[in-house]
Amino acid sequence: MFDDAIEEFWEWWAEVREELAAAIEAEAGTEIPDELTDHVWRIHPELDWQLAPGIEAKHSLNLVSGGSRIMRLVAELWRRSGPGNDELWEYHPARLPFAPEAFIVRGEEVEPADARITVTQDPTFRRLDMVVSHPVFGSISEDEARDVALYLLDASLGEDEAERWVGLLTTEAGRGEVALADLARTVEGLVGDWEGHGWEDVSEQYDGVVAAQVDRSVKWIDHIDKPIYAEIT
Repeated sequence: MFDDAIEEFWEWWAEVREELAAAIEAEAGTEIPDELTDHVWRIHPELDWQLAPGIEAKHSLNLVSGGSRIMRLVAELWRRSGPGNDELWEYHPARLPFAPEAFIVRGEEVEPADARITVTQDPTFRRLDMVVSHPVFGSISEDEARDVALYLLDASLGEDEAERWVGLLTTEAGRGEVALADLARTVEGLVGDWEGHGWEDVSEQYDGVVAAQVDRSVKWIDHIDKPIYAEIT
């Protein structure tokens, strides 16, 4: 379904990759980003893209799935079909952490530096419940506040790390504990003690007839090739 569009993307990319890198380094204008959008949307219109400094290469090109697991699988297929990383470009199937600039939501300016996050460990699911606070949340809708919170968490942690560690997410107009710039370091410290698995006995769900345990700590993003649901009978 996506194979033809992905193949066309990489054929086009081979022709423009060096020109785009040169334009970025010279801070010169180019129409390649518009073409990039067109080729990404041919794969699927719900996908987005990000250009960022590479982790090991000079530059990185990354697809953004916006929290959709299906789109994340498509982005994974895109990466695996590509040419692989080299010194000039590397490729990621998720948004990398970035420094967000202020933006407008319903006429209100959202300054990322004003966000504060209260983080609580959930030891059963090995996740971190987060309350994202920002003064502007009192002036916009709950859905808009949640979208802003998810965007800021992606900016701080990166798309995959946010998927891996963020559990229950709520928003409020109050003031939390951790600045956005310090969130990644806070998360790293809180999850560093979690080792092994989080097994839970669920035999009572089978009236004690079946001995059953569930590993609540498994993260979908760490087993992206595996089925999301399974049933044992």
